[in-house]
Amino acid sequence: MVAHMDSSLLDTIISHKREELENRKRAQPLPHLQEQLATDTAPTRNLKRAITSDQNLAIIAEIKRTSPSSGIIKPDFNHIYIAQEYARAKVNAISILTDQHFFMGKLSFINDVKQVAESPILQKDFVIDSYQIYESRLYGADAILLLAGILDSEQLAEYRELAEGLGLQCLVECHNEQHIDQALNSGATIIGINNRDLDTFGIDLSAFAHLRSLIPPGHTVISESGISSADDARQMKRAGADAILVGTSIMAADDIGAKINELRV
Repeated sequence: MVAHMDSSLLDTIISHKREELENRKRAQPLPHLQEQLATDTAPTRNLKRAITSDQNLAIIAEIKRTSPSSGIIKPDFNHIYIAQEYARAKVNAISILTDQHFFMGKLSFINDVKQVAESPILQKDFVIDSYQIYESRLYGADAILLLAGILDSEQLAEYRELAEGLGLQCLVECHNEQHIDQALNSGATIIGINNRDLDTFGIDLSAFAHLRSLIPPGHTVISESGISSADDARQMKRAGADAILVGTSIMAADDIGAKINELRV
């Protein structure tokens, strides 16, 4: 059961996702996915290692064409070209928005990007069903996003264990103290703090430091959303981030490589 939330854009997204999944399940039932995975032995890339092996603040660069909060970010969008730019800039990991209806993403982007970049691929979508985890592995993801805002601790643990059994790592995303508790109770070891409130889509970078202080040592912590300058990156590093996940400011930059270098602190 998906955790209760107030009415918001996130509710609209989740409602649409349920309908979308029903159609996908009819087109390709779960046993078909499982049969295909049984013959798929391709190893996954280690997201946590890619982040923690960097002595500097690690960068997870995101591929997204649009978002409900920003509209079209990159009109001349070409996910393969962007991935090549990310590879040249040697980012620690690449995040890919795969939601089609609200973010104009596709699951097929994952394998396309893996062909041109060696970094681990984090698939970002709204996971509300175990079916999606099998899809993620089949399409080539190395790690997936789980949202504490829409899943309770029991679901987070269940989905994380399923994902890890398939070779995937999980980034559990939080936005408030309750979410942090849920993530820790679920056994998550990679925790993302989203500086954007998914109910209002407003951004507050100052909230990161407090939420980071609630996470004990031994966890990998990522600051997500709203990071657009070297000063922002330094603020996150001082507050204890191991990595920053940056999408809009990189995607909107005229020179992607220069923007990534600016964020290296």
